[in-house]
Amino acid sequence: MSKLSSRIGFAAALMVVGVVLVGFAVIRGGSDSDNDGDKAAAPQARRVGEALGAGPCGAEPCPASSDVGLARGYEAPSVVVDQKDPNHMVVADNNLVGGHCGWHVSFDAGRTWQDGVFQPPTGYADCSLDSAGFLAAGNVAMGPSGRVYFTYVSAGAGATNESVLLATSTDGGKTFGPTTVAVQGGDTAPAYRRPSLAVAAGPGGQDRLLLSFWGCPKQPGSNRELCNQAVFANSTDGGKSFTNPVVSSPPPGGNSPGPAVIGPDGTISLLYLRRVPPNDTQLVLARSNDGGRSFTTSEVGAYPELGGRYDSAKLVVGPKGELYTVFSYKPSSTFQVAFRRSLDNGATWEKEVRLNKNESGSYFSPNISVAPNGRIDVVFYGRSQKDTVPVGGVVPDLGLSDTVLWTSSTNGGSTFGVDRRVNYIDRGIDRRIGYWEEVGDWYTPSVASADGTAVLAWSDTRRGTKTTDDNQDTYLRRVDFGAAGERPE
Repeated sequence: MSKLSSRIGFAAALMVVGVVLVGFAVIRGGSDSDNDGDKAAAPQARRVGEALGAGPCGAEPCPASSDVGLARGYEAPSVVVDQKDPNHMVVADNNLVGGHCGWHVSFDAGRTWQDGVFQPPTGYADCSLDSAGFLAAGNVAMGPSGRVYFTYVSAGAGATNESVLLATSTDGGKTFGPTTVAVQGGDTAPAYRRPSLAVAAGPGGQDRLLLSFWGCPKQPGSNRELCNQAVFANSTDGGKSFTNPVVSSPPPGGNSPGPAVIGPDGTISLLYLRRVPPNDTQLVLARSNDGGRSFTTSEVGAYPELGGRYDSAKLVVGPKGELYTVFSYKPSSTFQVAFRRSLDNGATWEKEVRLNKNESGSYFSPNISVAPNGRIDVVFYGRSQKDTVPVGGVVPDLGLSDTVLWTSSTNGGSTFGVDRRVNYIDRGIDRRIGYWEEVGDWYTPSVASADGTAVLAWSDTRRGTKTTDDNQDTYLRRVDFGAAGERPE
């Protein structure tokens, strides 16, 4: 039996005897006890090398929740920052042990947190793993209206295929209303999985929501699924209604679509992967000039083991319509993180640029964000002898210890600063603890950008132990560009 199954059973047993650890849809206030585990377990934990921003999450990483319960298995974190108030941050993630998706909000730069759990529609299963074993959580986003949105997938009563769900907050993430069905799946529709959400300004002052997700139809005369569709749906009324889903990947199909973006001219773009063994994986751009009703496609490039198994390339749009993407691939024996840009709306792409400065290691699962002023922030995981530090006094196998690296560009991607470690420096993230290795290494860290601030979030096992609790948390770091100083290009 896996430790994930064991821990789920353990949590259930505790709830039977009345020790309710997880699963309540309530708001819990922040607590000064959040960091007690750090202080007790590791006196040297405050040593992080340099302060990157103001507040407790700038001087050092901090747990992005008030949860100090026994059953914690947080993964697939997503973060958004309020452009009008960078001290206001919302994090969403998936608690594998509790079996639900939830949110955490701070209005004071991470000093205190309030937490809650998303409630599925009546008859729908809670959020954790979908029927294919993927994490059901998508990502959190904030619209120009100030509303906060979160997407995930779940199957209705008696259904074997998941639908795409949407939760909305009108108070900055303090509370979320009942989750609604954005795109209906079910037995007569494909299974919909791994959704991504982006929000832009829509007509009449309403938010425009762009959903992209996998489509996994069953094969004729068989119950076997083939996840060969990159699917898109669109809302122009703040998520009250969505267009019918449109497949953006023509034959031979594709999957792993990243978040869709919309440019200043109204062009909707998204990237997906097309794997046709034994050839290199193709990175394909799908574009729509009719509001998402139809798409045309073009190949951006082909790379060996692009995205590992299921990690999508991430796409963002700059202030003038520039398209930027980051992805991982394996040019030789290890994975590297690459950046590419298009200055002509995707018609042509400049050659890839490696973002990890150290070549002698494996770097993967990148994510990207753009601030309104055009600054580009990229975060990714890394494993190398240079970045690995002792766990419990012993230098671990490189495959068991991660670091989190951040780099940025202030000139539209022409050059990037030196990649900086943002997790604790006294030890790596011990992946022998927690659940990251069990669910797969294709769930990325997250980054959100404001003009003077970057907010980074990732899964970390610092407050867990291999022998007793296996806890895994979402951790967060704020970068204040006044405090971070100049970064050599």
